[in-house]
Amino acid sequence: DSLTSKTRQKINGMPAEVTNSNPGGNNNAGYNDDGPCLQLAAERLQKQTASSKFVLILSDGLPEGKRSNEEHLKKAIDSISKTNLKLIGLGIGSNTEHVEDFYGPTARPNIEVSKMSQVLGGLLLDMIRNPHKY
Repeated sequence: DSLTSKTRQKINGMPAEVTNSNPGGNNNAGYNDDGPCLQLAAERLQKQTASSKFVLILSDGLPEGKRSNEEHLKKAIDSISKTNLKLIGLGIGSNTEHVEDFYGPTARPNIEVSKMSQVLGGLLLDMIRNPHKY
């Protein structure tokens, strides 16, 4: 989306989503509807003209959605794997080995929050230098 006033307002509402107190928001902080969200992001990214297209998935827990489940995520990943999009799962914090199960060998589980910016920066640099690896 373009960075309009409406988009800025949505971004400003993100902290309130975590406490289920965002007026007009989803307010389901205990749920991750990963599959449908990933599918939508992929559809939007497919419309872009870039030669290399990456989707970084940041996960702090299993996909336990209010309107979806692990099967929805597996179907989304399977569908996306047939495109030119490259998926990379990043597990934030401990006990996030599940990102390897879903996103395969390029996934990086168990990233300490305090090291996330360092890991993400290194990953972005590697993606630019070596897009073929992913």
